[in-house]
Amino acid sequence: AEAPIVSTAVSGVVEIVPEDLLVPIEDVAALHAKLVEVTGKVPELRERFQPIFAHARSELTLAGMTRNTEAVYRKLLARASSQ
Repeated sequence: AEAPIVSTAVSGVVEIVPEDLLVPIEDVAALHAKLVEVTGKVPELRERFQPIFAHARSELTLAGMTRNTEAVYRKLLARASSQ
């Protein structure tokens, strides 16, 4: 299900979610205010999140993570063999 999100600024999320949709960790009032702010903007947010959704479909899968892990190992092996 592709749904835009509001989140606290925790590790991993800050690399994916737009900064204006993040609030400080443990700031319940800020999270509430942000949720109220975006409640009527779901269609706009869904459009903004399209590149994020595409990235998730491509990279945040078992196949995508395996491909990225293999690429790291290949790079390390190439570097080691050139020394």
